[in-house]
Parts: sequence; structure tokens; C-alpha cells
Amino acid sequence: MRTLTYQNGVLISDEDSRTVSTSLTAQLAEIDRWKSARLAETDWAIIRAQDPTGKPVPQDVLDQRTAIRSAGDAAEAALRAVASAATDDQDKTACDAIEAVIWEV
Repeated sequence: MRTLTYQNGVLISDEDSRTVSTSLTAQLAEIDRWKSARLAETDWAIIRAQDPTGKPVPQDVLDQRTAIRSAGDAAEAALRAVASAATDDQDKTACDAIEAVIWEV
């Protein structure tokens, strides 16, 4: 976490307690939340397929779920690659890079 302290409108302290580990963990959790929310949108089809009526899951739903998982996996791999390039756990440039990774389907 970064804390900026001002006194009379003047920056007097800039403390950055972020670590590569905490930045990575936060971003991975965000990806996990994103994947879960997107997959939940099509859970109805998976549940319906398990119902005694046994209606199959439409192929477009299966494709969408695969795309969601693939996008999440790619984003996680990109984040881990950035984190692995860090010089140490206090590397603020790596923290910034991890937090700047953009991903979407």
C-alpha cells in the first residue's frame, strides 16, 4: 500500500509498503474473482445439463467458458512472469508493472 502524507498541501512523506508478493496476490485474486463472475453467468447451462432432462450444454456456452478460463490463465501467466523478473520482493518497479497488467476476454 502506498501512503502519501501532506502537510499544508505539501507532500512530506511517500511510503510505499507494497511488495511483489502482495501485489501479485492481489492481482491473482482479482483475476479469480473476474473468472468466477464470468463463469457464473453460464452456470445455468451446466446445471441444466445435470438435471434429469439432460439438455446438453450449448457449444457457444462451452466455448465462452473455455475463453474465460484461457484469458484468466494467460493473465495469471503474464503476472507471474513479471513477478519472476523482480530483483527482490521490495522491487517497486515490479509492483507497478504487476498492477499495470491489463487483461480481458
